[in-house]
Amino acid sequence: MPDIKLIDLINSAAAKLQRIDVDVPRVNVERMLCAILHCRRVDLYVDSEKVVSKSVAQQLESMLFRRLELEPLQYILGETEFYGLPIKCDRRALIPRPETEFVVSKTIELLQDKDLVYVLDLACGTGCIGIAIAVNLPQAQVTFTDISQDALSLAQENARLHNLAARVALRAGDLFSSVRGDGVMFDAVVCNPPYIKTGDWQLLHRQIRDYEPKRALLAGDDGLDFIRQMLAEVGEMLVPGGYCVFEMGQGQADEVRRVVSATKGIEIVETLQDYSAIERVAVVQRR
Repeated sequence: MPDIKLIDLINSAAAKLQRIDVDVPRVNVERMLCAILHCRRVDLYVDSEKVVSKSVAQQLESMLFRRLELEPLQYILGETEFYGLPIKCDRRALIPRPETEFVVSKTIELLQDKDLVYVLDLACGTGCIGIAIAVNLPQAQVTFTDISQDALSLAQENARLHNLAARVALRAGDLFSSVRGDGVMFDAVVCNPPYIKTGDWQLLHRQIRDYEPKRALLAGDDGLDFIRQMLAEVGEMLVPGGYCVFEMGQGQADEVRRVVSATKGIEIVETLQDYSAIERVAVVQRR
């Protein structure tokens, strides 16, 4: 392999990604190199004319090959940022999205003035929601549940990463089955549930279809199967006045409101819009 300058390596790799229409190709390359070199993006340009080692070039080539196959950058790097925190992520669970941060911020707002609070991160995936809440609310005890043992193992790794092992519990099971017999009532149930229509699967980008867990995305003909079941059962899991804060899909807010109004013991408090002015998060309270 001939000698190559850092700037030329960046430009060459970015051009390859651009040819397959990867979003922000240069940023992708910069982040890969930062992971390899353990540096900041700005540091790449402090001495961009330096010749890179053969090892660095080979590591980038390996990462680039995976990205050219449309594997998500977060899986290649093994982590992402969520609510300002590093979160380990791989194919065991869905990649945390910025919109889900609204679930965290609202839950913190609702619970911050309480002394000791119990939070359930339902269908937790990476555990990003519960971990962000626990980091920002020292008084919170968080239980993580997921039907996937693989996802739970990843959530456990993230809890350890943030030194939260003493404040979390992990339970394997569908919906509330794994916590119903514990005798614990929760101040908040938080969730980023599956909400994609089964018929929309082929419309999703190949980057999602080929790599992210299908079970964490699809929820029946209208995308609301999981949410309906959650709302039917959540009242019995909440303390009086407790909250269920969850994400939903575009265009689902009206049906969520209808389901809540038809369900005894709970009421909808508000919905929150995301960065695109889409009603993205619902706040439901036990009466």
